Amino acid sequence: GMVTNDINGLQVGASSYAAVLTAKGAMVGDVRVLKNENDLLVETEAERSAGIRAHLLRFLISEDAEFVDAPEVTAMGLIGSLAREVFEKRAFSEKFQPILSLLGALEFLVPTADFDRIRLTLDDVVQLSPEVLEVIRVERGVPQFGRDMTESTIPLEANLHHAIHMQKGCYIGQEVIARATY
Repeated sequence: GMVTNDINGLQVGASSYAAVLTAKGAMVGDVRVLKNENDLLVETEAERSAGIRAHLLRFLISEDAEFVDAPEVTAMGLIGSLAREVFEKRAFSEKFQPILSLLGALEFLVPTADFDRIRLTLDDVVQLSPEVLEVIRVERGVPQFGRDMTESTIPLEANLHHAIHMQKGCYIGQEVIARATY
């Protein structure tokens, strides 16, 4: 009930994109949630992490849950027509579970301690600059918190329909989203 998408329905290893909202339907931030066997990994931009965590902690009342930072994992991605081929040829598919990517990339979580070593195995692959990734993000219509959406934005204004599961039941801010939709 703390996010806009159906997390309970995720299979182990699957991930989903969701928004975290205030009771008035305004954005606190956006997250990707990866369901592991015994926990959930909530991934967001570093700048939003503390605010989202504080917001979610306010609603942990009777749940047997806790929040723990996970600096031991880092997201890495491959994008382009050969992304899947590179992922499989480098045997990444045997080691890493792909996660949902809004950019159409093949993203996966790697141990932070191994990030540079893994990246070196990709030294023959073009590394995109932040400027090129920004062009791809804009062209694909993927909003970024702080640029395209703020604390006063409701998810529908940012075209985040894919972050909302309309049949999941109650969640914080749902009344505003339902009223605006129906």
